[in-house]
Amino acid sequence: MSGFLSILQDYDLYVNALVASLLISFAAAPIGVFLNLKRMTLMGEAISHSLLPGFALAFMLYGMSYAGLILGGLFAGLLVLGLMMGLNKFVTIKEDGVLTVVYLTFSALGLLIVLKSGIKIDLSHILIGNILLIDNVWLLILFVSSILIRFIFSRIRKNLLIVLMDPEYAQFLGIPIQKIKSIFYFLVLWILVLCFYSVGTLLALGLLLVPALVGKVLVKPIQKQIHYTLAIGVVMSVLGLIMSVGLDWPTGPTIILGGGILFLLAVAARPCAMKVLVLSLLALGFQPRAEAGIITNLQSKNQILLSSPYLKLFINHLVKPEDKVSVETLIPNDHSVHNYQLKPSDLKKIKHAKIFLYVGNGLEEGLKDQVAKVNIQAKFANLTAVAKAATTQDVHFWLNPEWTMTILESIKSTLIVERPDLKSSIESRFESARKELSDYTKQIQDKFQSFKGRSVLISHNSLYFLHNLLAINVYFYTQSTSPSDVINLKKFLKDSKVPLVKEYGTVDFLLESLVKEYQRSYSGEVYGEIVPPEFYESKTYLDLLKMNLDVIYAVLKKDV
Repeated sequence: MSGFLSILQDYDLYVNALVASLLISFAAAPIGVFLNLKRMTLMGEAISHSLLPGFALAFMLYGMSYAGLILGGLFAGLLVLGLMMGLNKFVTIKEDGVLTVVYLTFSALGLLIVLKSGIKIDLSHILIGNILLIDNVWLLILFVSSILIRFIFSRIRKNLLIVLMDPEYAQFLGIPIQKIKSIFYFLVLWILVLCFYSVGTLLALGLLLVPALVGKVLVKPIQKQIHYTLAIGVVMSVLGLIMSVGLDWPTGPTIILGGGILFLLAVAARPCAMKVLVLSLLALGFQPRAEAGIITNLQSKNQILLSSPYLKLFINHLVKPEDKVSVETLIPNDHSVHNYQLKPSDLKKIKHAKIFLYVGNGLEEGLKDQVAKVNIQAKFANLTAVAKAATTQDVHFWLNPEWTMTILESIKSTLIVERPDLKSSIESRFESARKELSDYTKQIQDKFQSFKGRSVLISHNSLYFLHNLLAINVYFYTQSTSPSDVINLKKFLKDSKVPLVKEYGTVDFLLESLVKEYQRSYSGEVYGEIVPPEFYESKTYLDLLKMNLDVIYAVLKKDV
């Protein structure tokens, strides 16, 4: 436990995550209990999933603005509630059926907005969130909101209980049933919007319902359920945070997992309700062995932090082991920005970084914002600030030789400022890389001249630049592919003269099933934004480019 407290002292973000969870637990405890009274959990699920289009539109218009995200979520949720109440007056199917149709429709709309609008944010950040990035402004929003939610709920609690338990008696007493229910649903919506930034739309309902369900297992009286729910929410938050730190797992999902563990404990301890609280307190002393490794490394310092491991390939052109320049990457070697979630161990890297190098395109802009929240003193170097025009045509433009020297120029300038003693060595290596890349580019353009106009199908879009560099037609498949794209994909798969190339580290079930259906096989493998981890130790960008173009040349020559 002392190790955990030590980490809380070192990192404000852990404290913020814990306080945020406690505030949400305070606001959500009575709401969750009452949501369970008449089995209205589907209502909560419907509202939670329907928030996605509101958040997506808000992000398109205002970026990660708190006001924009809150208003977007509230707008989408209120629209869902309005549609549900309106449709219930005109259809004969049950209310839960209407709810299902509405929330699935809104979920699909949200996914389409994210996938088709060009929003430069990874879907996982919306679905899972990141509680470690909560700052003081959001904590203030949570504090004020939790007080208001509890106050409003206290004013409707008595009438709400009658409405939920005996609607006919409520009508006899003259209680405005629809008004009371509308206020209650709005409070549910409000809490789910607040949960979004912590654990995303996918898990937001967990912070609202899981503690309430555990409390319901333990005790029956409603007032006791509320007290138990609040206590369970606190224990669930602390337990999840400890597990996250100890096991180095993403914090939001781990908190919900902690709630699931508490639910199982509650079921096992049902004959003796207090037993679960004892077990929970014992769990708070749980210190996984991995925690020690994190703590001992807290004081390590690195001069340069790279957003993604592929930037090592560029760094390797300019920095050699004898230079003793400390370089680390935020995203692990076997991951891409698409499936990265900030973990507790990453905070150590960020906190001690002097410089953060990133590609200023798409998803990595979000990484830059995350790093800035953890280390406000770090210097930020956007390696592609002058290449913005390229991002609209090719989201992986940093792999294009046309922009390589721009990136290397940015890295060179940054390194020289940080290590002026290495200026001559870095400048010499830079000029060497410039000449080698220029000579190779001319060489391959001559080499591929006979393949001009030929086509190749690649399983991902990282090497789209070959279309312009070598004047060959490059087709690829992505998860947001439209029906017309799938039709074209089938056409190319049917044509045996169009070679099929696998991009390392990419897997898509639709593409794989079509490959099997048309009895095709991959003619080679290229490397895009993910490469084998061992490459990062000694390979350079030029080495990667040569390997890729050798593969493309071989498959095109084979099918002549």
